[in-house]
Amino acid sequence: MNKNIELRREYWKDRKSDFVILLENWLKHEKKTLVISADKLYDDYLSTGIEAFELSEYKYGKDVQKWFDKTLH
Repeated sequence: MNKNIELRREYWKDRKSDFVILLENWLKHEKKTLVISADKLYDDYLSTGIEAFELSEYKYGKDVQKWFDKTLH
């Protein structure tokens, strides 16, 4: 497995609250509401979404926001 993917998955594994904060900020900015649970979205990101990006390990927040753009638009 790609090292960045491993690092990103390890980083997000115990940071659900950070994920939810980023999600809430993204939803507010995009003026959208969530039709699925944040828990489900978090699980989806951990299982498949992380692998969608090849950004630096220092760009975790940007990765999630881009994933929201792709997944929730």
